[in-house]
Amino acid sequence: FSNNSYEDIDKKSKNGYLSLKLRYLVNINSIEQIILILKNYKLMKRDYLLIIICLYNIDIELSIGIFNKYVLNNHRIDKVDIDKLIDNKCFEIIKLMNNYYVECSKKENIRENEYNILNKYTLNEDILTKIFVYYKEKLNDKYFKQLLTKIINIDCIVDGGNISHLNGGICDYKYIKQISKNISKNYKNPLYIFHKRHKNKIDKFLLNKEYFITPINEYDDDYIIFAMIMSNCPVITNDFYRDHIYDMFTKFDTIDFKIKNFINENIITYNKIKINEEQKYSRIINVIDDKIYIPTKIGMYKIFI
Repeated sequence: FSNNSYEDIDKKSKNGYLSLKLRYLVNINSIEQIILILKNYKLMKRDYLLIIICLYNIDIELSIGIFNKYVLNNHRIDKVDIDKLIDNKCFEIIKLMNNYYVECSKKENIRENEYNILNKYTLNEDILTKIFVYYKEKLNDKYFKQLLTKIINIDCIVDGGNISHLNGGICDYKYIKQISKNISKNYKNPLYIFHKRHKNKIDKFLLNKEYFITPINEYDDDYIIFAMIMSNCPVITNDFYRDHIYDMFTKFDTIDFKIKNFINENIITYNKIKINEEQKYSRIINVIDDKIYIPTKIGMYKIFI
């Protein structure tokens, strides 16, 4: 480092040079030089985390400030990152990630009854407003307004087209009565959403049911997803809407994919015999009293703080 400055390094090696120099400065505990690099260069996520961990036990407020400014809203926190923060006991940093979707590599260490206290994530007002505007511009205005009146006081949404094709993908409505009976065991006010092409075939089925018919030449999936998000109710379907999620939300999803995860968590799959259980908690970091719960591959990992 005495013989080679950052300016002398070729362009492809500049990031590697800074990473190596930061590790050297951490080893010799040269905080002033570390801060100088932080102020003068745009670093990679791994380098910011190295600085944050290095400073955590020296100046925790500075460490937190760097995390907030350079990392939290600018970089996706992955499994390897959260593992480093856990291993280095950077618990005040992890607390800043309450409601963040990330998984650690630790093993589950909580009891079954503790899952009852974990939170189910709901989209914040900023995201909801963006989604509302997006669909208002995308959907037929008449049907959009009608749907808004339908999603009041419901407790689930049923993908009518999906349950109509349960018989090996054939649209024969063979199982919709049985599926409806199964739904009624767990939900009192379901909203059935069907495309208009189904309407004449299911008039009798729809008697005494709350339903919404989507227009011709529009995807019923768009109305289903919008209803799910605005009502904060689960959807009974075996469709995971992957194409729709990618197409619609890449423009304004958050860095930890909150919209994508919210939709996935609110899909309830089913078969001819039963409706599967609704997911009761989200796979997010939960900060509850003096404990942090972090998702693992299976379950949650608890840290006392």
